[in-house]
Amino acid sequence: VKYKANIETGETNYLSEKLLLTLAIIALILQSLNLVLLGGIPLFNSTLKANATTNIWRVAYPLFLITINLLLAKYYDRKYLILIIIGALIFGLNGYRTSVLGILGSSFITLYYLDKISRKFGIVFIAIIVAGLIAVGYIASQSISGQHWTLNPLELIFYRAAFTLEVFERILPLAGTTGGKILAMIFSSGSPRTFIGEYVLHYNVCLTSTLFGPVMLDFGYIGLTIQMLFMGAFLGAIHKIKNGAGIGI
Repeated sequence: VKYKANIETGETNYLSEKLLLTLAIIALILQSLNLVLLGGIPLFNSTLKANATTNIWRVAYPLFLITINLLLAKYYDRKYLILIIIGALIFGLNGYRTSVLGILGSSFITLYYLDKISRKFGIVFIAIIVAGLIAVGYIASQSISGQHWTLNPLELIFYRAAFTLEVFERILPLAGTTGGKILAMIFSSGSPRTFIGEYVLHYNVCLTSTLFGPVMLDFGYIGLTIQMLFMGAFLGAIHKIKNGAGIGI
C-alpha cells in the first residue's frame, strides 16, 4: 500500500532517511579528515587556506550540501537543524564564506518551501547567516600573513564586495583566454581562485570574481550566455517541483 501511494504521488523510496543521514555524516567526517591532513585550520592560516580545497573537500562539500537539503525536504525533523549548524561550522573552518552561505542559505530556502519558517525563526536564521559570513570573512582576513587590516567587520564586507567587482572588471579584457582551464580544475587538482589571482593580478593570492568571472575567463561572452541560460532553465524547471526531494533540489 505504501509503495502504491508513493507511485501515485511521484515519490520514491531509494533515498531513505537513514541513507541520507549516513551520507551527511560521512561528508562531515571527510571534511574533518581533510582538516587533519592539512595539519591545521585554514581559517586561521592563509597558507593552509590556499590549499584547503583538496579532492577530499571536493567530495565532502557537495555531498553534505545535497544530502542535508534532501534530508530536510523528505524527512524534516528539528533535530536536523543541529546538523546544519555543525556542517556550517566544520566547513567554515576552511576559511571560505561561500561554503557557509551555501549550507545555511540553501537550508533556509528548503525550510521556506516546507513552510517551516515563522517570522521569528526566519529573523534568527538570517541573523545566523549574516553573523557567520561576517565572522568567517573577518577572521580569515586577520589571518593573512604579510597583511595588516584596519577595517572593522562591517567595513570589510563593503570592501570585499567592491574588490570582487574590481577583479571581474579586470577579467573582461581577458575574456576567453584560458580555454577552459578553470572548468577543468573542478575535476582535478588546483584552486580556481588562486589561479585567477595569478592570471589576472599576477599575485599568488586567492581571489573571488563573482559568479561570472571564471566562465568569462574560460569561454568569454558566449560561455557566460550559455551558463546563464542553463542555470535559468534548470532553476525554472526545479521551481515547478513542489514536493519531496524536489524541494531539496
